[in-house]
Amino acid sequence: MATTMKWMLGLAVSSAAMSFSSGTWAQVEAGTAAQAIQNDEEIVVTAERREMRLQDVPASVSVIDPQALSSQGLNQLQDIASRTPGLEVSSLGGAGRQQITLRGITTGNDISPTVAIYLDDVPYGSSVPTGGSAQLALELGSFDLDRIEVLRGPQGTLYGAGAFGGLLKYVLEAPRLNEASGRLQAEGAQIDEGGTLFGVRAAANLPLVEDVFALRFTGAFNQSPGYVDNVVSGEEDVDSSDTSVARVSLLTQVSDRLTLRASVFGQDIDRDGSSLVDYNRVTGQPNSGDLTQARLLDEPFSQQYRLYSAGADLDLGFATASGTIGRQTIDTQFFTDASPLYVPFLGGLLASLGSPVDAIGVPGFYETEKTTAEFRLVSPEDQGIAWIAGLFFADEGNTNFQQLVGFNGGVQQAIDIGTFQLDADFQEVAVYGNATLRLSPSFDVTAGLRFSDYEQTYTQFGSGLLAASNPGSTASDNAATYLATARYRPSDDTMFYLRAASGFRPGGPNLIALDPITGDPVGDPTYDSDSLWNYEAGVKTQLSPEFDIEAAIFQVDWQDIQLLRSVSGVTQLTNGGGAQTKGVELTARYRPTEALTFSGVATYQDARLTDAVPELGAAEDERLPHVPRFSAVLSVDHASAIGNGIELRAGASVRYVGERFASFDGSATAPQYQLPSYTTVDLRIGLGFAEWDLSLYGRNVTDERAQLSADMTLAAAGGPARVAVAQPRTFGIVASRAF
Repeated sequence: MATTMKWMLGLAVSSAAMSFSSGTWAQVEAGTAAQAIQNDEEIVVTAERREMRLQDVPASVSVIDPQALSSQGLNQLQDIASRTPGLEVSSLGGAGRQQITLRGITTGNDISPTVAIYLDDVPYGSSVPTGGSAQLALELGSFDLDRIEVLRGPQGTLYGAGAFGGLLKYVLEAPRLNEASGRLQAEGAQIDEGGTLFGVRAAANLPLVEDVFALRFTGAFNQSPGYVDNVVSGEEDVDSSDTSVARVSLLTQVSDRLTLRASVFGQDIDRDGSSLVDYNRVTGQPNSGDLTQARLLDEPFSQQYRLYSAGADLDLGFATASGTIGRQTIDTQFFTDASPLYVPFLGGLLASLGSPVDAIGVPGFYETEKTTAEFRLVSPEDQGIAWIAGLFFADEGNTNFQQLVGFNGGVQQAIDIGTFQLDADFQEVAVYGNATLRLSPSFDVTAGLRFSDYEQTYTQFGSGLLAASNPGSTASDNAATYLATARYRPSDDTMFYLRAASGFRPGGPNLIALDPITGDPVGDPTYDSDSLWNYEAGVKTQLSPEFDIEAAIFQVDWQDIQLLRSVSGVTQLTNGGGAQTKGVELTARYRPTEALTFSGVATYQDARLTDAVPELGAAEDERLPHVPRFSAVLSVDHASAIGNGIELRAGASVRYVGERFASFDGSATAPQYQLPSYTTVDLRIGLGFAEWDLSLYGRNVTDERAQLSADMTLAAAGGPARVAVAQPRTFGIVASRAF
């Protein structure tokens, strides 16, 4: 069960992908910056809120080519993580319920997001714990995206509080004003121990008035068969899911200086059950057999995400003015079988009240409604002082409803164990800016500042044996984040940089806990913001026409960590302790011939607590959860013309991830579990001819039972580790046609 659930219930538990498009071969799995190797093309990114060559961005940035992912059936957050240094994904049940981490900034199940997710210029999800966005990371797939940018380290000055440890940015394909075009794609695959995967996707670009007005339509449907069986119900492939995506966007060039844009985006996820497999916490082996779980109750999940946005770009001469307004709604419904935790703790009490139970489930929902508006001025880059100034506003309302429901012999019991609803309103106003001073043609420095003022209002409704109500409380605060960089470019192909940046997450009102004996409120009425500083040095260089490399060394210092503690047997939000991550990130590519490319990424991270944190059961110098010390991906790809306009491609990737820990050694609420290291192998082969592209792929061809992450929040009473396991060996085919 998610951390938010435990906080709400207040129950005592003291206790490299390859890419082919129009004859261009682009190996971007490693996110390499020196892209000029491929037909002298450059990768342009908006990481700094202006268009820049990736080679020139003074930060550690990866760019993933979505077409490369899409052609190999790679549509999951895990697929992005496997190609991005320092990015980790923890699953809490499957599609739609996942948590992302960059540079080791996590306590396991995070209270609020540590990595911001953007769709173009609109931030996704809630900013506070009540909305549950820390465990509801957006999984957008890879079809009809222009690119995916991953920025490591805090991006608070330009992207706000959510970009605490970094940023994941989906850049959507924009309508094109002078080109009628489209693309169709179909995918089929067979998953060992599962069924048949199916996907169909389509995109069309229509310039209704050439060079003036264009529309773009995108639609996709993906059906995953699942591969986990429930040994209690006898149901197979309980984690099967359907995902539907639709988008309509428009672009109009009003004049040479003014452009207007708007879009409507929707995504629905429906999953029959959880993909987590039950493992023995001591032996590290499956409890009931390979790819199985023991659930007394079904665990369906559904989510509907809608985004409406509009914007404008106006060339003022001295600067470009840009404005974006976004309105989004996220409705998430779930059911969790919480029997392993709550039956041992509550079974005796409920039996004494005449309501014996043999299972306890938790139905619930999250609702988020959020409006954001941003306006900024961006000066031309090629002047003595290049600057950005902006204003940001956010207004969001969140509802978190969860209930403890008892069952006996499959029949729901009438007793109200606990019904909880938390409502929170959050408003933020921020101003930001940065300026780059060019001291010489090859050397410049940048300074940035963002000042944020926010307020949060919180109301708690409760009924039943365990719940209490609170008429409401309010907390407000402000925070500043900073950026400083120095960049030296001795040539167009080489750049050295130093970077220091800070980040924060807002605090807010706390859950009001009641002393079970006196009935008096206990604990702190609010919790504070936490903050961090990131220091790094890096180089991006093309050592020769065949060989380019990027490297960064960094240190992150995290203070006043937001976490959970037990107060009079009730869990509340609080702050405590500090942590530090030291690491190295390396990306390299070697192309000895026009046809052959070797590439790789490697990351070393040592993420540890700098203080003992009794609330987590954690000792000083203990490693942070789900962060491997070492991970790496090595790839080789070959492409060559075989006549008649046909190009043949083939490639392979090997990924290694070191051991990780799911919790802390002394935790009473989330017992420790060790995730072993693993190695997976992917293969691919494809043909490109005329408007057609055909790809065959094999994922996890050695059928490794890689343990990706583990949820320990229901294991305090002796329950199993609920482990996310890599998709078994899968062979598939993807066919695409452009027109």
